[in-house]
Amino acid sequence: MAKSTFSGPVRSQDGFQAITTSSVGTDTTNSTYGTNATIGGTLTVADSINGKRKIDTTFNAAGAASATLTAAQSGTLFLINGAAANVITLPAVSTDNVGVHYDFQLTVAVGGSVTT
Repeated sequence: MAKSTFSGPVRSQDGFQAITTSSVGTDTTNSTYGTNATIGGTLTVADSINGKRKIDTTFNAAGAASATLTAAQSGTLFLINGAAANVITLPAVSTDNVGVHYDFQLTVAVGGSVTT
């Protein structure tokens, strides 16, 4: 069978291979799914099935906020009102926090006399 690329659901009687093709046309098989493979589970809207991630607005209010982040909040995008004197405390460094990361985005520029 010829190689084909699909953008929607695909059915096969003989399984699937997930591949990548190099710039010179060489295919590399990354994964093989047999005829008895089951992939999936139960996902909710809150899951990242739609490419969404957690967005936290604790620090985006007009008034100052203070909070200590947790490892469970890893991957969260925190929106920050730079005109408010927010205090954001990161968790203590430990072997339990390896790989923890956060993203911060200012929604209002930081004022001249304000520190976040």
